[in-house]
Amino acid sequence: MPFDPAIVLPFHRAAGSLILGDPRMSILRASSGQGINRLGRSFTVPPNTLRPRFHPLTGVCEGVHVERTATNLLLQSQAFNTTWTATSLTVSADSTLAPDGTTTADTLTATGAGGNVAQAITIPLGRGLSVSVHGRALASSFLWVQVGDGTNAVECWFNLAAGTTGSNTAGTGTCIFSQKAIEPHVLGFWRCMLDVNTATSTAFTVRFGPAAADGVPPATSNSIIVWGAQAEAEQTVSAATSYIATTTTTVTRSAENLHLPVDPAWFNPSEGTLVYEFVNRPVPSTPGSHVMGGVANSFSDVIYITRFSAGTARAVFGAGGVTSADLSRTWNFAPGAIVKCAVAWAQNDMAFVVDGGAAATSSASFTPPTFVRIGLGCAPWSTNDNSNKPWATLRSFKYLPRRAPTADLQALTAA
Repeated sequence: MPFDPAIVLPFHRAAGSLILGDPRMSILRASSGQGINRLGRSFTVPPNTLRPRFHPLTGVCEGVHVERTATNLLLQSQAFNTTWTATSLTVSADSTLAPDGTTTADTLTATGAGGNVAQAITIPLGRGLSVSVHGRALASSFLWVQVGDGTNAVECWFNLAAGTTGSNTAGTGTCIFSQKAIEPHVLGFWRCMLDVNTATSTAFTVRFGPAAADGVPPATSNSIIVWGAQAEAEQTVSAATSYIATTTTTVTRSAENLHLPVDPAWFNPSEGTLVYEFVNRPVPSTPGSHVMGGVANSFSDVIYITRFSAGTARAVFGAGGVTSADLSRTWNFAPGAIVKCAVAWAQNDMAFVVDGGAAATSSASFTPPTFVRIGLGCAPWSTNDNSNKPWATLRSFKYLPRRAPTADLQALTAA
């Protein structure tokens, strides 16, 4: 490599449970939020502070959260003996340690066929709905989840012993299955996630219950442990974001916006290279506007990387409101996958590389405009964007004040 990076932010190299940002970095999140520390436990991070995510089982730091705003619509997310309605089921409150290290996890024991706890929620018209809960096997190994609108419903099973998703129904009409996912947590818990789509319904009921086997409804004496339920409906295409605890009211976590205001002491206005590394979280099955980062003054003067389709990302170069180049590369969006990408530019010289592969390049007319900020896992054209987020953990970032040669871009993003 012919030159050194001017900025290096190895978020995944954290020495402890907290990650300290570069003093030049702007960190905006108006609310507190949940991170995961080195012990694998959920913990509360104050506003305007980086939220680390350590892998709950290995303790390896994956980086920092950069998420859209989200609201947990389920009340009493950790107390299933309160706002929740139990049917043919008993709740033993605060029966064991929860993923945050407190004794707030509840035991659900079915006393009859179909035993469950339920709560009704209302979402805006035309939104997707993502439901999640942390579960642990007890006498039974499966968590049963149902999301319905009174006319149609989707059911899904999760294997809490094996840590795998089970079967699901497709739904019909006003309530359609979208995707399912499961992620490990500490103390034998698994975060189970189910997403449904609807275009016409706004009133839903969320139900959880213990089951003995895949595809089998809850039955007498089935029991599991649950904690941390969540339901989100923030945009048309939905997927679970990090956990948001609630008590008697819904709670909203503000969006993260991480930026580096450019400085002539280290920023080259004529050319440059941005290198990002992410760990994918479960993402929406249908593509949306998921911006991975970039550099900009406004949306008229911008270079940004965005998810474009189920397996493709784009690097867009624009000046004066005119798009000079729109380059695309294959992108692995599988949950847990580590993805590295680099975007580079100079006058009439643009390139985009993902995971060390072949570069997409352009020599179209392009004069780099004035840039004022670099976006780190978020839209660079706004300091308070609420939705354009990568659905991934930001693992690391580098800025090089030159247009790196293509071979170097491939080396910088190789596995």
